[in-house]
Amino acid sequence: MAAVAAQTPAEERSAWLADLEHQLRVHAIVGADFNVSFDDWCDGQEEEFLRLLATSRRRLAERGTVTTQEAAAWVVLDDRTIIWRGGVLDCQAVVAFADALTAMRGFPVLQPEGSA
Repeated sequence: MAAVAAQTPAEERSAWLADLEHQLRVHAIVGADFNVSFDDWCDGQEEEFLRLLATSRRRLAERGTVTTQEAAAWVVLDDRTIIWRGGVLDCQAVVAFADALTAMRGFPVLQPEGSA
């Protein structure tokens, strides 16, 4: 998701999205001790997050898997790589989680921009 946020064109990139990208990168390094809280979001931030989630979900669905070697090459903040627990990740589990998160928030599954 951080990579998708980083690829948002500058004219569409809010300060909130830039901060969220940084938070996601920190969390990827620190691991499961952090979370991103939905509680204080307002002014369309939840919808912006759900669009980010939809684009990330689509990319992972297309990718299919992530290997340990691929994950080890991802530099996410400064010179640090993500914390990777395990071998090959079947992205379908993450895709299902994205769908469940969207449904829990009471929103329909949003299609990423540019898809029909």
